[in-house]
Amino acid sequence: MNWTHILRAAALTGILAGTALAEQVDGILITTMCAAKAVKEGGDAAAKHERTCNLKPNCAKTGFGVLTPDNRFFQFDEAGNAKALKALQESAKKDDMKVVVTGDVQGDKIAVSSLKLEN
Repeated sequence: MNWTHILRAAALTGILAGTALAEQVDGILITTMCAAKAVKEGGDAAAKHERTCNLKPNCAKTGFGVLTPDNRFFQFDEAGNAKALKALQESAKKDDMKVVVTGDVQGDKIAVSSLKLEN
């Protein structure tokens, strides 16, 4: 048995046991629709994006995610969308919705286990 097989077996065992390692992703909490616009505009467009826009029904219905400083967007699962909406509703911040998200990252999607807006 080579190292590749051992590592695959260890990863599979961890996943089956429910102990897969969660990853932390830091960035700006933003809707899927608005993230595309922020990436095109570049600079600090995401940081200037207002919290109230994220709460507009047409924006919120597209779902939420985190836009990283290197312009990668990780879209949330349904549980993450609910956590994001709650955090936005409870926040008094106007913009710069910096967030720390922990979860299982699969490609450009993240199954959110925790989400915390920074003050």
